Amino acid sequence: MKCMQNLESVVLTGTEWSSLRYHDILSDSLSMFTVNLDGTGHKDFEIGKDYEVDFKAGKIRRTDTSRIGNYADSPFYGCEIFNHEPYNGQWGNYPFMVYVSYEFESDTNILTCDEAKKITLTGGYSGICGMPFFKKLLSGKEINYTVCGDSISTGCEAILKEHAYFMRFADKLERITDGKVNVINKAVGGENSTAGAAHFLSDIEDSKPDLVTIAYGVNDMCVHGESQSSPSEVSAEKFHENIIFMIETAQKSGADVILITNVIPNPCWKFTSVNAGVYPQEMRKIAKEYRLPLADNWKLWESELKNGKTLHDLLLNDVNHPTSYGHGLYSQMLFTLI
Repeated sequence: MKCMQNLESVVLTGTEWSSLRYHDILSDSLSMFTVNLDGTGHKDFEIGKDYEVDFKAGKIRRTDTSRIGNYADSPFYGCEIFNHEPYNGQWGNYPFMVYVSYEFESDTNILTCDEAKKITLTGGYSGICGMPFFKKLLSGKEINYTVCGDSISTGCEAILKEHAYFMRFADKLERITDGKVNVINKAVGGENSTAGAAHFLSDIEDSKPDLVTIAYGVNDMCVHGESQSSPSEVSAEKFHENIIFMIETAQKSGADVILITNVIPNPCWKFTSVNAGVYPQEMRKIAKEYRLPLADNWKLWESELKNGKTLHDLLLNDVNHPTSYGHGLYSQMLFTLI
């Protein structure tokens, strides 16, 4: 059976072969292009002139005459540790990111959606179908969905507003029910769970949600010392305390809660803690303790890396902000809870 892969994000280096997510690609189906950050336009590239493809193996590379940005020109290329601060905002994968759409044979591939389902099934996390907010949607009513988290949860750097994970989730909920989802975004860029917890009660009182998603971890793990071994800003214990406070506050207001683990950050960034994996692990513990649905995005990113993607492909700022494709991984995990 044939499937379509849309807007897969890819970063290419020199003329080295890079892996696409799927192999056994239909040779006349592939297109490659750039997209402006505001989604207003794009530039198409030509096979043979700008890039070459091994359709059977699912491999792609730049040519010597390519107009595609070369990641080898990034100031962070080849760095064991890099610091973005001296570059005054002129950094990240924006000049090198391209998007690929293609058809592939699903029978010979491991599908991302199947990997997502396996993660949720293996984790034994609760689904949402018995939750009051979902029953309300099924009855054709309107719900308020409050999004809580950091810059990722603001939709930062998704090409289009509708590509952000929470917008895809809201759209899915509306399409499979007769209800209406009002998305109220209370996420704040740069915040960790401690900062988020400080205004969480007022956010809930203001938005009066039926559903809340809580997604923290990326800024909790940021190191503020001179090395990656320095203590993280938020300890695992404090993170655990913050998330539980938010859960209990939301539940006291009558809202249902879904937890979300964060992206895998670039380990070469100076401020990435060696303990980055602690925060998704705490989310898993809390989900089990409170019997809550968990969209384990971290584990799906691990799966994508095993299946050919790289962190450069998935992180638009090359640090911790997902591409539109990366936001799609978040939504894939949320879909498994339905």
